[in-house]
Amino acid sequence: MRRMKWMLSVLLIVGLLQTALAAAATEKDATNPLIDEEAMAILMKMADFLSQAKSFSVTIETGYDVVQETGQEIEFGAVRKMIVQRPDRARIEITHRDGSQAEFIFDGKQIYIFNARDNVYGTVEKPGTIDQAVTYFTEDLDMRLPLSELCLTDLPKLLGDHVRVLNYIDTAVIDGVTCDHLAARTDTVDFQVWIEQGAKPLPRRTLINYKNAAGEPDFWAQFEDWDLSPKISESAFTIKPPEGAEQISFAALKQIKSEAGEKKGE
Repeated sequence: MRRMKWMLSVLLIVGLLQTALAAAATEKDATNPLIDEEAMAILMKMADFLSQAKSFSVTIETGYDVVQETGQEIEFGAVRKMIVQRPDRARIEITHRDGSQAEFIFDGKQIYIFNARDNVYGTVEKPGTIDQAVTYFTEDLDMRLPLSELCLTDLPKLLGDHVRVLNYIDTAVIDGVTCDHLAARTDTVDFQVWIEQGAKPLPRRTLINYKNAAGEPDFWAQFEDWDLSPKISESAFTIKPPEGAEQISFAALKQIKSEAGEKKGE
């Protein structure tokens, strides 16, 4: 009888342990069931590396599809030159394929944007960091600034909070650089990113599909000429509107961009 009681106790303990382990495994799987751990480690390494850089500059060639009234997708593009000097300096120069230019500058005190096509500019006071300026510009003012996430120090949290699915695809060579190719999904976009292998895990290419937008248009970017210790003149962040340019409100600038976006997605 004692032996039987002992065996029943052992079986009960084993059963409880198995149930607990199964529950723990289920809970772990339910937390991130569709995220590949290797891919997430690579993505976070890139995000941490960029967010901790004291300064950097990069040239980005971009292309984007715009769905026309006929339903046809037409590609437009631009070259963006981004300069970041943390904590409170950023400049983005944009040259569209038609030759027209635009600028975004944050000097630690105010945000400035210039649209050469319409020869207009706007400024708004916003003392603080690059993170605060970009968040205010994109969320409070509801203005578009593609790839501005690269400027943010909270890039790791941003990706960690929004990525729902993540897979490692393969290795690929982008402009002679061996990269890890990842594919991810968020609630609003699907994106792929090619991240340089080694000590400098920099993004070399990205492709974003706006799956919730009409026609599910794509946006792609190729990153070139990364410099993690650029020589930056303070004049790069000097706000000086061109002579003859008209100052208008950000609401008016947004309207201009909205009207242009119907044709060119700017």
